[in-house]
Amino acid sequence: MIDAHSVADVIAAEHAHASELDSGVLMDRASTGLAAQILRLFTGSIPGTRVVIAAGSGNNGGDALFAGARLARRGMRVDAIGTTNRVHVAGLAELRRAGGRFAVWGSDRSQALVDEADVIIDGLVGIGAAGALRGAAAEMVPILNAAKGIRVAVDLPSGVDADSGRVLGAAFDADLTVTFGAAKPGH
Repeated sequence: MIDAHSVADVIAAEHAHASELDSGVLMDRASTGLAAQILRLFTGSIPGTRVVIAAGSGNNGGDALFAGARLARRGMRVDAIGTTNRVHVAGLAELRRAGGRFAVWGSDRSQALVDEADVIIDGLVGIGAAGALRGAAAEMVPILNAAKGIRVAVDLPSGVDADSGRVLGAAFDADLTVTFGAAKPGH
């Protein structure tokens, strides 16, 4: 049996050990693991693989953006689509330094980018989200789910309650979920 830990327990553990780690260490570890799992999906041709990151404004989006930078450095074409233009600042800067691009949901190219993607990374909301997805995230999820690309969730699919597994409204339909630190009851 897999042990699962509540969101409150996971957050408390992260805060309890935050002083022991340099700033950004947990995000670096998460993004490294996420990128590694995505690379494992492609045993042959990596260059030119099209990746789309659906990025929210929090740390979940940051994990996805930093992983996207790692994938871009491996030759993948990475485009991030933010729910707004306020996404994780350091993650977006790193993605851009690696050659990745950014657009806001609803821009002229956002739908086409999703349709053309080989991999779609869900970094919309994290384990701290409560209730149904709202706004651009709620608009994006059905379109992301209908796309042909492999769908990868960061820590937990957006729209799934981490403590209960309940879905209120739309939820990202992940082919692969890469979780960090501990399994949550919602898994």
